Amino acid sequence: FFTAGTSVFQQPKRSSRYMSCLVRSCGVCYLLAVMMIGGGLYAMIYYYPKIPQYSICNDSLAWKSLVEAVASMKMQADIDILASVQNPNSLTVALVKGHGTFSHRGTMVGTFEVPSTESAAMTITDVMVKATFTPDKSQAISLAAEYFEGNLVLDIDSVATFRIPFLSNYTFDASFKNIHINVADPYLSNRKLCACPKWSDVKNKTHNG
Repeated sequence: FFTAGTSVFQQPKRSSRYMSCLVRSCGVCYLLAVMMIGGGLYAMIYYYPKIPQYSICNDSLAWKSLVEAVASMKMQADIDILASVQNPNSLTVALVKGHGTFSHRGTMVGTFEVPSTESAAMTITDVMVKATFTPDKSQAISLAAEYFEGNLVLDIDSVATFRIPFLSNYTFDASFKNIHINVADPYLSNRKLCACPKWSDVKNKTHNG
């Protein structure tokens, strides 16, 4: 009877140790689950795709050559426009394609195509844009007059397709509307996102031959 009683009293101790171990295991599993969910949410927020931004980098000298061509009544003028793409993402983003229009006072006066390029994480990348201006006679006169008066403003509308290789080539489209370019601004204040030097610097003079 005494031996049997001893067995009865020892059983709760073993059960208590088992429950304590089980509680600790559950606590560890719960902590790991919280850490995994928290890490997943952090990664989703940190790597969530952000739309890249871009800026036109031509200075007044480059625009002047275009306006002079238009002022000579050439109904078509081609120009290389230096632009910069700012990638705010923590991953490399590839610009697959892009195109857009230039408008003046609500009337389209030109188009442009953006070549494909890659922008490393958190960097600004320069890209050369091919633009074609095709104003009619009255538009050409208006463009030239406003430029030499110092108040010529062009509006840009464009769409672009981006791809993020790290995220299984996740692709998304972005549109940029009503971007105002003060063509006659000698300081071209809209260069705030540009990585490129001024168009009149040695690098650009050499590039343009």
